[in-house]
Amino acid sequence: MLEASHNGAFSTGDFDPDAKAQSRSAPAAGLIHGDIAGMDSGAQGLLNTTAIIGGGSLDRLRAERYSGSQGEAGTALHADSAPLTRVAHPTIETNFSPAPRSRIEECCEILIERAQCLS
Repeated sequence: MLEASHNGAFSTGDFDPDAKAQSRSAPAAGLIHGDIAGMDSGAQGLLNTTAIIGGGSLDRLRAERYSGSQGEAGTALHADSAPLTRVAHPTIETNFSPAPRSRIEECCEILIERAQCLS
């Protein structure tokens, strides 16, 4: 839900929560229970997404985490037509060794876990 929200799926009409295969041999009650359970899960996902996006913490952490990829190398890496060698060769030649940023990943995990527990 979080990625669907970030990618604009809720504003373009591209999100179809009922896009699933239905078994023709399943009893009607089973299909109804399945649909209700799916709607409950989807609603819970939307509540979690709202809690995560609401404060802007995840966006700030994501911006901090990828702040180093805003330069020439980062732009080349994220270009649609960029071959991996365009980024790999300079990285190997300069013996590039970035400092770990593990704190950010842990903070993101905590933020998502907290949203799941609170909703």
